Amino acid sequence: MQSRPPSEHEPRRCRLCGEQRPLTFEHIPPRSAHNRAPAAIQGIETWLARDSDPNAVARRPQVQQRGSGAYSLCGPCNNLAGRLYVPEFRHWIEMGTTVLFGPDDLAARFRDERETAYATVKLKQRRPARFVKQIATMLLAMSPPGLGDNFPELRAYAADPNAVGFPDRLRLYLALYAGPHVRYAAGAATVRNFLTTGTEIHHVYELAYPPFSYILSLEEQTPVIETGNASNFGSLRIDQSADVELQMIVGYGETPLPLDLRSPAALTADTSEREPFMPPWGGK
Repeated sequence: MQSRPPSEHEPRRCRLCGEQRPLTFEHIPPRSAHNRAPAAIQGIETWLARDSDPNAVARRPQVQQRGSGAYSLCGPCNNLAGRLYVPEFRHWIEMGTTVLFGPDDLAARFRDERETAYATVKLKQRRPARFVKQIATMLLAMSPPGLGDNFPELRAYAADPNAVGFPDRLRLYLALYAGPHVRYAAGAATVRNFLTTGTEIHHVYELAYPPFSYILSLEEQTPVIETGNASNFGSLRIDQSADVELQMIVGYGETPLPLDLRSPAALTADTSEREPFMPPWGGK
């Protein structure tokens, strides 16, 4: 993500409308959705290097003092999302935060469980289309221009408040996400094995920021995760209210790997049960 203002010699192409315009800083997620504190940004290479050698000298992270985000939206697009989409988005954030960290405290309840946990969330008279359009805006804002160029229908859906219907070539999934880490993955490939259909390589964009992981799957043949498909919310107009019931994975962010929602207990078990690596040339 472009975390510094573009210079006069850099392109100023808005990720949402695609026009060449002066760019503004877009908080990802919005500032009002618990994104106010300074954010330390590191690439997955830093994490993997530290994991392979705990004694290695760590690279200094890039710190964004105002919260995580990027110079990727023009002023009109930034204002549009802030006016029409963010207020509804904020309601969903408060709901997810309450489910994970409130009286039921699902984040604490399931962190020691090795099996995947699920929760069904019910909401009365919300406006799901506004929520989905904000998610689409965030995913476009955090990604290289290629996402909007290759899927202009996603850009059109997010940029036009009156557009109805989430793009057919894309699927949007939600998972509850307890952290502790925040993840951005733009165009990652993940492999899923299926007993009946073989192996599928999924191309995904993920923004995992408590209380949700937002997953965009490109042209999938099989679901990238088993539940939490929110694509049909896009069939509503932004002025339509609806009662919502959605089952989601209760996920955690213990690693930087896209779609890794394993609990701390599951991660520990998987690590301890893994066979020691033996190089083909022998040795210890």
